[in-house]
Amino acid sequence: MDVHRGKTFIIAAVAGAALGGCAMDYQQLGSYYVAPGKYEYYRCRDLGPEIATWSERERDLAKTMQKSSEEASGTFVNAVVYSPELAIARESVRAAREEAARKKCSDQALAVRRSASGTYYSAEDRSPQATAAGAVQALPGGVSPVQPLPPPQQQR
Repeated sequence: MDVHRGKTFIIAAVAGAALGGCAMDYQQLGSYYVAPGKYEYYRCRDLGPEIATWSERERDLAKTMQKSSEEASGTFVNAVVYSPELAIARESVRAAREEAARKKCSDQALAVRRSASGTYYSAEDRSPQATAAGAVQALPGGVSPVQPLPPPQQQR
């Protein structure tokens, strides 16, 4: 009987170690969902609305996670639901900003305007929907849509 328990323990330990290797850092999860080169064919004027949309999504998720963490089950919900989404939003912003820096996009090319429905348009967009959106605006919370772009990260 003791030999059987010993084998069971060893099998459980090996399985636990193997499955433990499947765990991943949520901060890096976004890189698996944002394809390399996703923004390669975007024009500078198309990158501005992408950056603004994903930045707003990132702020919304951070606020939601803050509220959720006040509840008893908030930590679990944050880890399972919101952390992966937040990682994707952050990685999308990073990838779009990196592409804008690579293309040397000007602040004017990245400027956006927001419609009443919440859709972001490039300040250079002359379509009827974009011109109806009004003047170039700052993002919610007083954050400027045109922020200095971080330098591209070096590949390791």
